Amino acid sequence: MNHELLHFGYELADPDRLNVYDETTVTVDGVDFAAAVIGSSHCVRAQSLGFAEIASCDERTVTGSRAIDLRRRDSATVAYDTEQVACTTEIRVDSIERFPTTRSFDLRYDFSDRAVTAVDAVDGGYETWHTYPEHDCAVFTETLFERLGRRPETG
Repeated sequence: MNHELLHFGYELADPDRLNVYDETTVTVDGVDFAAAVIGSSHCVRAQSLGFAEIASCDERTVTGSRAIDLRRRDSATVAYDTEQVACTTEIRVDSIERFPTTRSFDLRYDFSDRAVTAVDAVDGGYETWHTYPEHDCAVFTETLFERLGRRPETG
């Protein structure tokens, strides 16, 4: 596993291989999402819509992923569009000082003193934070949904 790259994608290669540390349910626009802190980052799923988002340092858990280099402080925008779901995720790597240490989150897991993964529902989506003290950085993601449910019928 390479802890210098964060792999981000919308397909779980093998959900059974995820090491879940903590989980909760968050609701976005009336849809329940299972949010989990996993051994190498986060996984958010809405099984009713066939949706899964995963960020992981273990590339074997993500299919068709986008690699974010933590050392270079990469940023990216990733889009996902199916019959059921359309969303866009902004990914940004910043200094670890940007992590809001006193903020309350729907889900927060402290791996160590400054190594944290957190998930919070926001209007129209959710945000995640991941801190990596070994790289002195924090990864922030914001996923916003344009559609949750079937595409409207055209005719």
